[in-house]
Amino acid sequence: MSLTTKINALVIAVALLLSLALGGLTALREYRIELERLLAQTSAKVQGHPELQFYVYKQDTAGLERALQEFLKEPAIVMAAAHSGPGKLLAELDRNGSGTARMPPLREVRANLPVAESGLVGYNSEGKAGHTSLLAALTARHIPMQFTTPLFTTVNPGQRGLDATDFVAARLDPKPGGSLRVMGYLQLAIDRSHMLANIRPAVSQVFFFSLAVVGLCGFVAIVASRRITRPLAQLTQLAEKASAGHLTKPMEIKGNKEITEIANALNSVLGGLEGYKQELNVDQKLLSMKVDERNNQL
Repeated sequence: MSLTTKINALVIAVALLLSLALGGLTALREYRIELERLLAQTSAKVQGHPELQFYVYKQDTAGLERALQEFLKEPAIVMAAAHSGPGKLLAELDRNGSGTARMPPLREVRANLPVAESGLVGYNSEGKAGHTSLLAALTARHIPMQFTTPLFTTVNPGQRGLDATDFVAARLDPKPGGSLRVMGYLQLAIDRSHMLANIRPAVSQVFFFSLAVVGLCGFVAIVASRRITRPLAQLTQLAEKASAGHLTKPMEIKGNKEITEIANALNSVLGGLEGYKQELNVDQKLLSMKVDERNNQL
C-alpha cells in the first residue's frame, strides 16, 4: 500500500468515525427531547382534565373511557388506563379498540416509585423492567414504555354530595394550605417505535450531511496527499537515474521547504558528479593523445 493510499484511508476513517459519533449524539439528543416533550405534554393534559379525579371518585368507567380517549390522540400513546388510589383498574383502552391488549399491573410498574411521584419504566424483550434510553428503544422497540402519574386533588373524598364542579373548582381555585390527595393513577403505554420514527428525519439529515463531509474530506485528502507525494516521487526518480548512471542536468522540483532543500542538495551532488565525469573524460582524452603521440615517435 502506497503512502498516498495510507494517508487517504486514515483521513477517511477518522472523518467516518467522527460522522458516526455525531450521528449517535444527534440521535441521543433528539430522542431525549422527544421523550421530554411527550411527558411534559401528557402531564399538562392531566392538569387540564380535573374531571378525571371525579370519574375516579365515582368509579365511572364510561366517563373514564371518554377521558382516556383524549390521551390516545397522541400517536405515541397506544394504551391508557385509569386506576383508583389503592391500584384497582377502573378503565382501560387501547388504540385499536380490540380490548385484547393488556398493560402490566400498576403495582408492578410503580414498585420502586413513591406514592406521589410520576415515573417512566421500560421493559426489555424478556418482559423485565429495564431502561428507557435510546439503546433500549432500539433493542426492544415493539415493547411499550409505561408512564404513570398520580391524579391529585384538594377535595376531601370523604365528603358527601360531591360532583364534577367540586373537583373542577378545586383545580381552578385551590385553597391556600390545602393538602393534596392522590385520587388515583393514570397509566399510559408509549410506543417506542413511533418515537424512533419521529426522530428519524433529524438523524437522517445529520447522517447525510456527515456523508457529504466524509466525501469532502476524502477529496481534500487525495489532493493534499498528491501535492505531498509528487515531489517525493520526483526525488525518487532522480535518485534512481543517478544510481543507474544516467546523470542529467538538475531537475526543478517544487514542494515545501524541506523537500526543496533535499532536491537542491541532490542536484548539487549530481552536478558535482557530472563535472567530475567531464574532467575524467578530458583526462582520458589527453592521456590517449599522449599515448598516440608516443607511439608515432617510436
